[in-house]
Amino acid sequence: MGDNYFNLHPHCIPVRGYKRSSICDLQREEIYYIPNEIADILMADNDLPLELLFEKHSDHKDLLDEHIHYLIERGLGSIILNPVTSLNLTIPVTESTSYIDNAIIDIDDEHEVSFDIIFRALSRVGCRNLQLRFFRKSSIEELSAMMELLKPSLFKSIEIIVEYARSTRDNFFEFLTDKHPNIKSVFIHSSPATRILRAFDGAMGNILFTEQVIKSNACCGIIDPFTFAVNVKTFTEAQQFNTCLNRKVGIDTNGDIKNCPSSAIVYGNIYRDNLEQALKNAPGFEAMWHLKKDDFKACRDCEHRYVCIDCRVFLADPNDKLSKPLKCSYDPYSAQWEHEAGADEMFGYDTIEPFYQTIAR
Repeated sequence: MGDNYFNLHPHCIPVRGYKRSSICDLQREEIYYIPNEIADILMADNDLPLELLFEKHSDHKDLLDEHIHYLIERGLGSIILNPVTSLNLTIPVTESTSYIDNAIIDIDDEHEVSFDIIFRALSRVGCRNLQLRFFRKSSIEELSAMMELLKPSLFKSIEIIVEYARSTRDNFFEFLTDKHPNIKSVFIHSSPATRILRAFDGAMGNILFTEQVIKSNACCGIIDPFTFAVNVKTFTEAQQFNTCLNRKVGIDTNGDIKNCPSSAIVYGNIYRDNLEQALKNAPGFEAMWHLKKDDFKACRDCEHRYVCIDCRVFLADPNDKLSKPLKCSYDPYSAQWEHEAGADEMFGYDTIEPFYQTIAR
C-alpha cells in the first residue's frame, strides 16, 4: 500500500460541524456524514500514502479503514497512485452579472397590483428569476395576462404560488406551463387534496397541489433537509454571501421594496420610486447580502451551513441579526432534528417550503 493514496473526488467536499462532518457531493447533489476525526485526517493528511496514513493515525486505524471503504463504495473517493498535494475545499464564486438576480412578489386581496410596473422595474435591474406568491385566488385571465408580460427573453425562471380555485381546471395549468417554458413550478395551495399533476426531476413545468393554506408572508423561513440546496452555486455562494438574500429583492403586497417581503425594513415603494435608485441609496439593503452562515451563532458550527437556505427575518433572537433562524429545528451540537410534530405545533402549517419537498426529491 506504500504507493497508494486515498483521494476524495473534487466535487465531494467535507464540511466540519461540531458533532460530525458532512461530505457534500456537488455533482450528484447528495450529503453523506462521517465522524469529525475522519474528516480531520482526510483534510490534513490527504497527501500521505495509505501505509503512512494508517501508521500516523494508528489509534483510529479501524475507523479510518471502515470509512475509506465507505467512501469508495459510495463513489465519493478512490485509491490513486499519485498524491494530491492539497484538498480543494472551496470553489471560486461565479459573480452574477445582474444587480438583482431574483425577486419575490406578494399579492393579496387587500391591495391592487400592477404587474406591468413591477416587471418593468425588475427587468431594468437585471432580475431574471421570480417567485409570485398569491395569498388569494387568481383567475385564468389574470394569470394568462401576467405570463404574457414575463417573456423568456427577460425572465428565465418563474415560480407561481396561488390559491386553489374550483373553477380553474388542471388543463389550464398544463396549458400555461406548455405555453410558457420559463415557468419552473406552479404550486396550488389550499387545495382539497395534495397531489402531483406534473413533476420533472430538475426540469421546468412542475405542477403541484397542496392542502396547505398559505395565508401571508409569514409562510417562509422553514429550514429542513428537504430545503437544502446541495449544488455548486449554493455551496460557493454560502461561503461569501447570504444564501437567501444575496441579490434578492422583495415586493410586498403594498408594493413596498424590501430584502424579503416578510421583512419589516422598507427601502421605498415600487409604484412611487425608481427601484435601482431606492436600493443603491440604501446601504442597509446590500449589507444583508454579506451576512453569511459562518457568521451566525449555531450555524457556524453546523455541517449543513453551505447547503442551507438561510432566513434573516424570523430569528431565534429577534434582537440579534446573527442568531440562528427561528424555524430551523436542527441542533448541530447533538446532530439531531426536533420532532416534526413539535415544529408543526410551533409554526403551524402556514409554510411554503414543505411542499417544495415533492420536487426536491
